[in-house]
Amino acid sequence: YFDFYLYHNVCELNIDKYIEDDSLTEFLLRMKEEGKIRHLGFSFHDSAQVLDQMLTELPDMEFVQLQFNYLDYEDPRVQSRLCYEVCQKHGKPVMVMEPVRGGKLVSLSPAATEKLRSARPNDTTVSWCFRFLQGLPNVKMILSGMSNMDQVRDNLGTYAADKPLNKEEFAKIMEAAEQKIFAVAEGRENKGFTHIRDALVQVYDRLHLLAENKTEALGMPTGFSGLDRVLVGLGKSDLVLVGARPGLGETSFA
Repeated sequence: YFDFYLYHNVCELNIDKYIEDDSLTEFLLRMKEEGKIRHLGFSFHDSAQVLDQMLTELPDMEFVQLQFNYLDYEDPRVQSRLCYEVCQKHGKPVMVMEPVRGGKLVSLSPAATEKLRSARPNDTTVSWCFRFLQGLPNVKMILSGMSNMDQVRDNLGTYAADKPLNKEEFAKIMEAAEQKIFAVAEGRENKGFTHIRDALVQVYDRLHLLAENKTEALGMPTGFSGLDRVLVGLGKSDLVLVGARPGLGETSFA
């Protein structure tokens, strides 16, 4: 049997499939009655409004897996806090993915690191990510990817005891999140200029490469083959604008 069976990546683009066609949900609920599935839920990447709709229409879902970390907590695009509150409203426990934001919260600015260290000298910056989540009562599981033994030991040390953040520490980590965002923005703004002769050589080399590889996305693929053929993948520093009239799912697509 499956302990936890999930619909993957429920969002505005595909929610109608789950709500309007209930044959799949009925099948999975039948599998649950037969003991082949213990708990049925879904992972989610969209707005709190869409999440509320999903949980209202499908009350048999038992849990929600959310991207949740202190950097995304107040992010208006990710809406981690708002989505967490929707889960609380519906009485659904939260399973957390991306607690360290894909590794982005491993390294903070020296000022932010020192501020956290002054409050908890023995805790690493990564452990603060988990301490943040330990203070949220509706978080029932935290998924953490590890690639070496040092990371394993750090996580084991963190979870040897629950030590959730107090109000002062919570304020510090929110400040660290703001500094992280500002540092990213500042780093983009402070890039130097490139002489046109160097830029022309780079552009020529890239055009030559594209001409030799017409069928491949040389940048980061979007996962949409038709779009990759037009954009040739997403390149470094590309500014990609996605526009459509309201309600067509451009936010979920982006």
